[in-house]
Amino acid sequence: MQRLFNSSCIKQFFTSVILFLAVCGLALYFPNKYVGHGFVVVAALLGLAQLLIATRQHFIKWSWGIVWPAALLVMLLSLLVGYFVHGGDKDWRRLNEFIEIAAIGFVLFLVFSQFSSEEVRVKKLMPWVLALGAGITGLLLISTWSKYGFNGRMWQGTSMINISAGTQIILVGSLMGFLVASKFHWSRLFWVVAIALGSVSIFASGSRGAWLALLTCFCLAGLFLFSKTGWKVIVTTSLVAVLSFYALLQTNQVQQRIEHGKNDIAKYIDGGQRKTSLGLRFEMWRSAWDGFVAHPFTGMGAAPLGQRWQGIDHDYHLVPLSPHVHNDFLEAAQSRGLLGLTSVLLLLIAPVYLGWRYRESQYGKALFVATGGFIVACLFDSHLVMKFALFYYVTMQSVLLGLLISDVSKSTPAVQTAE
Repeated sequence: MQRLFNSSCIKQFFTSVILFLAVCGLALYFPNKYVGHGFVVVAALLGLAQLLIATRQHFIKWSWGIVWPAALLVMLLSLLVGYFVHGGDKDWRRLNEFIEIAAIGFVLFLVFSQFSSEEVRVKKLMPWVLALGAGITGLLLISTWSKYGFNGRMWQGTSMINISAGTQIILVGSLMGFLVASKFHWSRLFWVVAIALGSVSIFASGSRGAWLALLTCFCLAGLFLFSKTGWKVIVTTSLVAVLSFYALLQTNQVQQRIEHGKNDIAKYIDGGQRKTSLGLRFEMWRSAWDGFVAHPFTGMGAAPLGQRWQGIDHDYHLVPLSPHVHNDFLEAAQSRGLLGLTSVLLLLIAPVYLGWRYRESQYGKALFVATGGFIVACLFDSHLVMKFALFYYVTMQSVLLGLLISDVSKSTPAVQTAE
């Protein structure tokens, strides 16, 4: 059986099935996270079986391949230390959730970095399946825009769309990376439509941080587009993008949201009024920094914000039940100290660095654009402490990084591998 599974045709077949299931899960995750999660779990189980049966494969066959597993390990260690030091329910929940997420991500990463060096036809389908997912999500959001707008929480399946908006940056940004890496063909217009629909769904969330993240994705994609195309394509694309943004900015919902943000900032700066939407966020950031300075090595635990300061004299009693500080970097620093901050930096910076280093690959472009935008979203919300967002981020990055490593090692014959 081992000889059978090590044959080229069987390896390609199983890798294709695993990739197809994983990408379908990523595409379906926003319309229904349970269905998407199920597809990814099945893909990971098949990948684990493939890794166990094909025992004579190289474990990590590219020197930079160790970066992503190391980032997952450091994140796991920070959560483990946080649980043993603080022992809170939320510390245990975050650790327990990440054990599953890291295991799935690590398996998928190994499968695609080890077994996809041969031509796997389904890799060509990846952007199309992701585009279909982005398009479905956008159409669902548009259909409910008039009913919900930015008023209240809008639920899609069981996931709050304003939370998922930051994570959708990974989906839409990846599509942008694939688009600018491909030769122009009329069929690629389907990707353009999907990106447009996905962008509308992100705008429909009302998340201003996600708006800035989306703009970042467009700018990073434009950087690649500028380097490979003529001025006619650049002018046309820029004109369409500017007109689209202008049209969205003219909607009452967007204008009200922007005006609301301006008023919050003015009140906070001029009058010191802290109990506004942005004012509370500024206070959370200030409090998180104070907590990190006071407990730099172990942090204050993952308990709700008010409980973190319980029994400690500190001017922070505005939103005691908030579970996080709306900034992934500060949240990690306050809740888990230096190790927590390092883990988030590795998890976010490693894909950006590798994406830029190997930007000639389509997977490198997808990684750089998507992760660059997502980092901006993480400055205004704590996506990496939410299982919904963390699962999607780790799964997508594991798939893209595995395929990138396979792509780079295939085009570099001089790479030394160890048996």
